[in-house]
Amino acid sequence: MIKVSILLKLMVLMVVLTLVPLGILGVLSVQDEKALGMNAARDAQIMGEQAIADSTLALNTIGEQVIQQKAVDVARQIEVYLIDHPDVTIRELQMDPFFSQLAVQPVGETGYTALTDVNTLICYFHKNPKIVNTDLHNLSAALPGFWGVMSKSQGGIPVKGYYDWKEPDGSFRQKYMYIAIVNTTTGDDIRLSVAATTYIDEFSRPMVATSHKINSSVQETTAKIKTATESISTQNNILILTLGTMVVVLICAFLFARMITGPIIQLTRIAEKVSLGDLTQEIDVKTGDEIEDLAVSFRRMINAFKVMERLNREDQEEEDSP
Repeated sequence: MIKVSILLKLMVLMVVLTLVPLGILGVLSVQDEKALGMNAARDAQIMGEQAIADSTLALNTIGEQVIQQKAVDVARQIEVYLIDHPDVTIRELQMDPFFSQLAVQPVGETGYTALTDVNTLICYFHKNPKIVNTDLHNLSAALPGFWGVMSKSQGGIPVKGYYDWKEPDGSFRQKYMYIAIVNTTTGDDIRLSVAATTYIDEFSRPMVATSHKINSSVQETTAKIKTATESISTQNNILILTLGTMVVVLICAFLFARMITGPIIQLTRIAEKVSLGDLTQEIDVKTGDEIEDLAVSFRRMINAFKVMERLNREDQEEEDSP
């Protein structure tokens, strides 16, 4: 399927949903000036909602890639450790502070990784001490969404998926989880999986502030259209206003779309390269809003990957040395 950029979608939406109604307004102004003006306002509202939806989807996609890459990287780190310590048992690993830090790493702002036996689905490493050594089958009733994703990994199958997480106040927030498989067993022949999970809205949160800006702009546009359509008395004036508005709308649409999609496109390309193992990427996003905060977090994640890569390389060099 051919991919269409958000920038192009926004431009097409602006042309189809705004310029076309404005053109009709110029032709049929004598018959129903006010009604056509309000139609244009409603179309602008639709355009804003579509822009928010597309941008949110793009940011969520980046979030999915970050979570997946974290699970895969932690699984590889666990493999390196187990290869260097082939006789260590799961109980000995639980008493090893260094291994515990490898097993439970932060994901996003509030997420984390956890280690589970792929055969029994007993969780051996978790951020919450109450979950450690718990058979996750016991959570199937209380957390059906989580269990629906986790249960598919039994037997050593990589899986991913969304699930609803109930908050203390009774509300629900959506989480995304990716489960990677560790291809090396412990000394007592236990094979582990790495689950990386966090709230997906941690990545799409920048669009909340942007949506407020879009809605505010739409309301201002609606008010201006209403004022303009009520004050115009001749068709010539409306035609002039329509042509001028078309030019302004096209320019504003392009600049506004680039302002939203530019940083998102940059982060998406960097995420793709990082997922392929390229840790040389430089992130230069200065938007002064939550998207810049996301870029800073992503930069810290890349630096963390570089540190782990260096540690793994040093471990390998020590292993290869006589």
